[in-house]
Amino acid sequence: MAEKKRIIWIDQLRGLAFYTVILGHMSIGKGLKNWMYSFHMPLFFMISGLNLNVERIYKTSFKDFTLRLAKKMLVPYLWLQMLSFVLRYAVSLLNHKPVPVRDYLIGIIVGNNNIIGAPSNPLYYVLLLFLAQVGLWFVIRIAKADKGLIGVILSVLSLGSVCLQRIDIPWHVNVVPTAMLLIFIGRLLMDAYLPLSEKLQKMNRGLYFGICAVLLGAGYVLSRYNGRISIHGNYYGKEFVIFLVCAVASSVAIAMLVMLLPESKALTFIGANTFFYMGIHKPLLLLFEAVAGKYDDHPVFLIVGSLVCFFGLIPVAWFFSKFMPYTCGNNIREETVEIKIFKYIAVAASGIVPYYALVENYVTGSAVKIAVAFAAFAVIVVITERIFTKLLPFMFLKEERRK
Repeated sequence: MAEKKRIIWIDQLRGLAFYTVILGHMSIGKGLKNWMYSFHMPLFFMISGLNLNVERIYKTSFKDFTLRLAKKMLVPYLWLQMLSFVLRYAVSLLNHKPVPVRDYLIGIIVGNNNIIGAPSNPLYYVLLLFLAQVGLWFVIRIAKADKGLIGVILSVLSLGSVCLQRIDIPWHVNVVPTAMLLIFIGRLLMDAYLPLSEKLQKMNRGLYFGICAVLLGAGYVLSRYNGRISIHGNYYGKEFVIFLVCAVASSVAIAMLVMLLPESKALTFIGANTFFYMGIHKPLLLLFEAVAGKYDDHPVFLIVGSLVCFFGLIPVAWFFSKFMPYTCGNNIREETVEIKIFKYIAVAASGIVPYYALVENYVTGSAVKIAVAFAAFAVIVVITERIFTKLLPFMFLKEERRK
């Protein structure tokens, strides 16, 4: 029971953390935005470290570890980027702007919107998390699972990476050391929490909230001094150490507050489907803006838009997790008829915008030619699905049957 409760509060923490990501992508005050940017992405990396099993990673081969991560992270990254094409295309139609198909396709591969944008730029987090965890495998092996030595190595690497600030590299490779350090800090925080969990539950609520207030206040004040930080830009304000203090102080306070929350199915579900939310929310916000108009200096949009995006995506995420689980990083344990049907739909949706751009540019003339072009697309979709199923089954995360 205790383990189940622990998992629930972690999922709820991840869900609440994502709401701050949504707010960070909207028009809020400079001071509040600087504070949110000081901890919201670091918090995600620290949450990833809460369940980090150093000993298990040390005993896992590089091949097994990397393949498992690739299936769980890179596969949904590709699906969500291509599916985001549909939302971006709708935004372009509403704004009467052309769709930069070629740039988007290159952006998916580059994985750094500072170089070239992708359909869903926030998905850089998935690539960075993948590289950070792969990097941790090497550090853990070098340190022979000694947490003290791991901390020293990661601290040195992170301080060294600060020298590469404001340099744009594909997949944000120069940010990997800091991401690894934040993940490891999450593991250390969990190690500190476990022996104190019962005492925290019995602590006087006035003292408990007082500690949270002090931590939040310290994080806010220091973030105002340190200035705007940007994880994906590898920029940490005036001082890297202050950045770490801000991130840890605010994150610990928010985690403590979340521990007091009653179980929320909505927060738990969102926390368990963070990859999907991370991939879809920004194109959805842009679509909302295209329909409702520019939202700068409109507090109503801030409230309505953030809540619509946060809670309104729940049925959408449920649908995808049930019928297209591979887009959410979930394995297909039983391939139902519905899942088979939506495999074709997913392939079609992920390729319809690039193919339509090709048809629009190169197919002119009668309706017959256009009909033939889209009939050819249908054939391509079927062939692609068959290739994925037979030769690249990992693209659908289908579990292999054990003999």
